[in-house]
Amino acid sequence: MPEESMEESSQGTDHSKDPCKRYQAIVTSPNVRGDDGGTTHEVISKWFGRHDAILAWGCFNAFKLRSHPERSATHIFCMVAKPRCGGAKLKPKHMLEIDLMALIPLGLVPSELKEDLDLMNADYAKRDRQDRVVTYMTVECEGYFRIRQLLWDEQELLTMREDENWKNIMWNITGVESKYRMVGSNPVAK
Repeated sequence: MPEESMEESSQGTDHSKDPCKRYQAIVTSPNVRGDDGGTTHEVISKWFGRHDAILAWGCFNAFKLRSHPERSATHIFCMVAKPRCGGAKLKPKHMLEIDLMALIPLGLVPSELKEDLDLMNADYAKRDRQDRVVTYMTVECEGYFRIRQLLWDEQELLTMREDENWKNIMWNITGVESKYRMVGSNPVAK
């Protein structure tokens, strides 16, 4: 499991006390949105799909959505992942490792991602049903992003389990050896 302490950014500034500044330093590096023939993008998509339920649960907990739905208008749940050793021999669920998780103010999101968020919001505004809480989460790995819009209805907000230890549970489930499994939309110890 990764430690909560952060490394120094490439600029030599210690952002260990502020994950927002570390996230901003990572995603504004010169390699953002580079092109490697799609392999990193494919890995992120497969990994994201495999961990869809736990990532949504983590998003719910990062926002503390039941008690603070207003944060959905001002923040985004961001994760930075790094590839694990083993490459293509690994199953998709083990290809990446979460290095950082943080709820980030929308003002710190790079402009390329803001454009994607604006498009998603415009699409949501066209829907017949607009009574849900809308949140966003992103996974970044080596300059590539996967953004997901999550729509929460009243029932989901009431049945999703809140847990102060949510980061450790997410690191555990997305890790190689999990002590938890997903039952419905909540993690349960094995």
